[in-house]
Amino acid sequence: MTQKPEITANAIYKVTDKATHETCWYVPSDSKPGAYYKVCWSREATRWTCTCKAGQYGQACKHEHAAQVSIVVNKEQELLARSQEPYLPVSTDQKGVLNGSCQGFSLLRR
Repeated sequence: MTQKPEITANAIYKVTDKATHETCWYVPSDSKPGAYYKVCWSREATRWTCTCKAGQYGQACKHEHAAQVSIVVNKEQELLARSQEPYLPVSTDQKGVLNGSCQGFSLLRR
C-alpha cells in the first residue's frame, strides 16, 4: 500500500508552546482518526521535524509538507487581504496650531 503524498484533512492547526514560545503545526493523521502529528521547525537542526514514524527517523514527510503549504497559503491570504484594504490618502497641506495658540508654529526664532 502506498501512501498519498498530500494530506486530505480540511484543517491544520498552528499552535504556540506557552513555555518555549515555539510555533508548531498540528496536522491530522489520514490513517488514524483523531490523531495529530506535531510539525515544528528545528533551528538547531535547521530542518522540519515531525512526530510521525518517518519524522522520527529524520525523513521528510507529508505532514511537514502540509505545514509548509499552510504557511504559504495563509501568507498569501494575508497579503491579499492587505492589498484590498481601502487606500486612505494623507493630506500634507493642512495647517494647524499647537496648544490652542492662535499663532502658527515655526521653528525659526522671531
